[in-house]
Amino acid sequence: MGHIRLMLITALLLCHMSINAEDNVGEDEITRNSIAVEMALTSDDTWSVEVGYRFRLLHFLSAGVSLGYWKTYTEPNVPNGSNWYVSDEDRKISNFYLRPNIMFITPKLFSIRDCIFHLYANPGLMLNIPYAKADIDIIEPNGAVLYNDKATNHKGKWCAFDIGCGIMFGTDDVNFSIGYQFSTIDVYGMHRDLSYKGKSFADFYPKRKCQHGAVIGISYNF
Repeated sequence: MGHIRLMLITALLLCHMSINAEDNVGEDEITRNSIAVEMALTSDDTWSVEVGYRFRLLHFLSAGVSLGYWKTYTEPNVPNGSNWYVSDEDRKISNFYLRPNIMFITPKLFSIRDCIFHLYANPGLMLNIPYAKADIDIIEPNGAVLYNDKATNHKGKWCAFDIGCGIMFGTDDVNFSIGYQFSTIDVYGMHRDLSYKGKSFADFYPKRKCQHGAVIGISYNF
């Protein structure tokens, strides 16, 4: 909870700075629309990519939604039993998600020629698809696959709070961002409730922990 409080305080401070700065900028100078692409690597051994649209409500406050996809790039302990194990293609966990979010940007910190630098905070909700599936290989004592089965689940933790903060730099048209990302997502949240022949997949997955990561992005304003 300490991480969440710290990130929320950061977002509120940036929001306060943004509202104060709004009084000094003319309404006719606002570029309303923005399309962004962001990529991240996290402490849960996942990578993600998302594409989103934001509408600028004020000069330093935007609201929008992103569509994204994440996937683990390492394999945990493979769920298995006396004569079965999870198929190779389902050992890495992945999901699509929808992420409504808001973006706070501070007034200009400094500039180098035409490149302007700001700080940003980007809190949002990650809404994953509430469905998990794992193909199961039924094996003979010699290891040969007899046939395939599957385990599915519609329960589990599929919604998470996340926030990114860092530095943004660029021109009026194009901006780049580099930052830190914190999330309450459990990448095994939907798969922990899977089971096969009475054996729970949760016994094979690591304990839930908060996620930390590095994120980079590019946005086009129009």
